[in-house]
Amino acid sequence: MKKALLYSLVAMASFSLAGCDGDYDDWAKPQALEEGNAATYGVTATNGEDANVVMPLRNEDLKLVTLTADNEAVESFTVRKVLINGEEIDATVNNGNIIVNTNELDDMIQKQTNSRASVKRDITVKSVVSVITNDGDAIAIVDTLTTTASLTPAPTPAIDENGYFLLGNFEDHGWSNPTNPLMMTKVSDGVYTATVNTVNEGDNWFKFYCGSYNDGTLATADKGEMGCKINGDKSLKGFVIFTDDKYGVNTPVISGKGQFDITLDMNNFTYKIARSESKYYMIGKLQNGDGWNPNETSVMFYNEGDGIYSYTSKFQTQWDLKILEYKHLGDWKSCYGPTVDGSTDASGSLVTDGKAQAFGANAKGRWYTLTINMTNFTYTWTAIPEPTTTYSHISLIGSFNSWGADVDMTQLANAPHNWYVKYTLDSESELKFRADHDWTKNWGTNKADKDKTIGDIYSLSPGPENIKVAAGTYEFYFNDITGRFSIVKVKAE
Repeated sequence: MKKALLYSLVAMASFSLAGCDGDYDDWAKPQALEEGNAATYGVTATNGEDANVVMPLRNEDLKLVTLTADNEAVESFTVRKVLINGEEIDATVNNGNIIVNTNELDDMIQKQTNSRASVKRDITVKSVVSVITNDGDAIAIVDTLTTTASLTPAPTPAIDENGYFLLGNFEDHGWSNPTNPLMMTKVSDGVYTATVNTVNEGDNWFKFYCGSYNDGTLATADKGEMGCKINGDKSLKGFVIFTDDKYGVNTPVISGKGQFDITLDMNNFTYKIARSESKYYMIGKLQNGDGWNPNETSVMFYNEGDGIYSYTSKFQTQWDLKILEYKHLGDWKSCYGPTVDGSTDASGSLVTDGKAQAFGANAKGRWYTLTINMTNFTYTWTAIPEPTTTYSHISLIGSFNSWGADVDMTQLANAPHNWYVKYTLDSESELKFRADHDWTKNWGTNKADKDKTIGDIYSLSPGPENIKVAAGTYEFYFNDITGRFSIVKVKAE
């Protein structure tokens, strides 16, 4: 069909409908294109003159692909879709060249590789196009046209030999006190970490700074500042923007008051933020033996994530416990607890610095879940029904013992339904917890976590899937009421 005739009919129809109420824009739009294959119209795609990009080309048009056709009936091209390594990018066509923007392409490759390193990246370009014939027909080419290209990101600053530091809305390390910056710790070549305590319940702004600009003044520090692309970005991970970058240096944000771990990777110019996860132990009556041993690790809170931990059992008295973090084992002054000795409040605040007192549940000899939030340092008691099912054995079973020879755990004498064992896995294994040496009742992890490998400390949501654990010596903790477990790698002395 000739487009001239079609346009005439559309014009007449539009004129006749002009006096009616309603929107008829969609009526006049073509609903489908005629289709053809590339061979029929002699359409080919080759690398454009800018197919091998070396940044910094800032906010420019790149001729990424060149389209040609050896059929004289083809007058021009339109682009329907362009995919870069399978991801769609905005593109146009001009004189047979598919055009993309340098910054958009650079950002896309950085996200795909999670790196800004100045390393040549190979690109697969898939173009879906239409041809416009001399008669005005639009023909959708059904073939996907594939070419290759490359992009090399701009060079990034060299790693600072003096390391990196932080300033922000942090306790003791704020912008108002640049004489006390928080130096980051080098954990491997080009990778640095720091643990910060934020001061605001809402936004906590911060920036990274090069160690070479640490003279105690903010004016000097700003010369080596690094941040993010979007001011106030609350993302938990992102790319580091530096002075003289293609984007201005803006300020990232940590949301919430609490303790956070920040990792800076200067090999790939990325950063990530995570709430600090630690190990918290119950010191007191529920421990093995006589209790109240500040070095005892048999009663460990189960990690719920996001700074929240819980422990479910039978609690005996109003002076049952205090709480102690792993890094402070043996140090009574670092225990957490309320300010009132023997408190049985249903909820409250936790203090430390030698002010913590022993506390317990409201009703003696009853069953409770004690939940602690170590982001805002609070606790809550929740009463639960007395368990009606008990087990003679809880054991580990898995590929490490050919799914047969159970490794029995020990039920804590003063914390019923909580089990513990220390065991060494000679190789990576998949395992589960099971009751009474039988498959009638068993516990693993959920489907989303089943392929995750245990690290130094690891807690997963309960579920039916096997738990994958790397080789090493571990402390295994399990609660048969909740199905919660913790698997903690024992570090070599």
